Amino acid sequence: MMIEQHYDEEVLAAFLDEPSDAAGADLHLSSCNLCRQTLGSLRETVDLLHDGSVWDARPIESAPRPETIAFLRNAAARLADEDSIAEQHVALLLSGSREEWALRLNEHPQWHTAGLVRKLIAATDRFNFSVPLDAVEVTRLALSVAKGLPSEIPGRQSLLADAWREHAYALNYTSAHREALHAVDQADLALESQGSDYDRARVLLMRALVIGMMDRWPEAASLASRAADVFQRFGDIRKYVSARMTEAALLYDASLHRDALEALAKLRPYESSMEPSAFGMLLHNRALSHREVGDFERAESFFIQAVSIFERTGAIALLSRAHWHLARLVMRKAEYQRALPLLDRLRDEFREMGMPHEVAYVSVDMAECLMVLNRSAEVVDLCRSAMSFFESAGMSAGKGAMTALAYLREAAAGGNLTREHLSDVRSFFDVLPRQPNLVFASPSV
Repeated sequence: MMIEQHYDEEVLAAFLDEPSDAAGADLHLSSCNLCRQTLGSLRETVDLLHDGSVWDARPIESAPRPETIAFLRNAAARLADEDSIAEQHVALLLSGSREEWALRLNEHPQWHTAGLVRKLIAATDRFNFSVPLDAVEVTRLALSVAKGLPSEIPGRQSLLADAWREHAYALNYTSAHREALHAVDQADLALESQGSDYDRARVLLMRALVIGMMDRWPEAASLASRAADVFQRFGDIRKYVSARMTEAALLYDASLHRDALEALAKLRPYESSMEPSAFGMLLHNRALSHREVGDFERAESFFIQAVSIFERTGAIALLSRAHWHLARLVMRKAEYQRALPLLDRLRDEFREMGMPHEVAYVSVDMAECLMVLNRSAEVVDLCRSAMSFFESAGMSAGKGAMTALAYLREAAAGGNLTREHLSDVRSFFDVLPRQPNLVFASPSV
């Protein structure tokens, strides 16, 4: 598979002395919107350095001007009023089923303000992880309003880019990755003439998330790293940490585990100022990469530290996931008897939290332990229990998982369960979160 490589600033600098239209002759620049934007930003910087006022050494008057203060206060008050009214409109708009939302919005054209776009974007947080299709519709409505705003509204292009970016995130979460990538392209276009480097970096990070879900991991990691550099330059440490963690996660997915550890090492200067949950995730991700490079002792130490933080902060889902990976580390150390009760308890926890993929995956881990311990007959009841969970919950997305578990059950019932059977099902479950409607096909014998 060919991975598109973007030009860095050193390469783009070679085009600065050429006419602006000469860059179009370069095959990559003519087709890469991102590199054209970066080159445009470099040209703007060079033009600015030729402005004599930049080098004016006269002291700048620092005393505040009353008229400027009054203008800013009035603008802030208008913005606050608009947001307050929009918040009430959003509460009315999003009542009832999502099928009613668009009709209700069309019935109230007076609601179509920049404030409504901002509040709709803010509202997606409560839908993304609970009802993803609702989040897609909320961001679609935000987009429709943003597109209709008058072009003279201050910050209109940035707001439009925000709406496209949030729409991309919602689509990506529903596995509509190509549609999400189109939304990211549209966010870039909205910022092409007026966006700041900071705004473009936010879109760049979203692009990394989307193409990472399309298994283009090295390319996505490179984009996340570029976004991190911009956030660091602007002093936004929270977003810098998020971007660097994203880069490391993508490198991990690409099996570049030592590179992932190097990316995480860049966060050491910021560890003391991190929120506990973020620091716990950092330790957790370090543990994962150390496990994959065979440094089991260090991995176990980091897992235990992450578990301690998640327990203290009440991050139940993260705590269970950390326990799970710790149990899988114990399996890697061939301590199957020790791993089995850990996994059994985790399966119950994931069932209680309604996390079907994790229930199925932990069942495969338990099946491996039972097979190694010469207790394969118990795998039949194990798989039957997991399948009952899917049926009782009425999970249509669990059809593929149920078929895979039935495949394991039949192998165990026939007394011929092998590592190949486990590998087939484990590989299927690796892909299933990104393709929830994927059907399991039993390998031909």
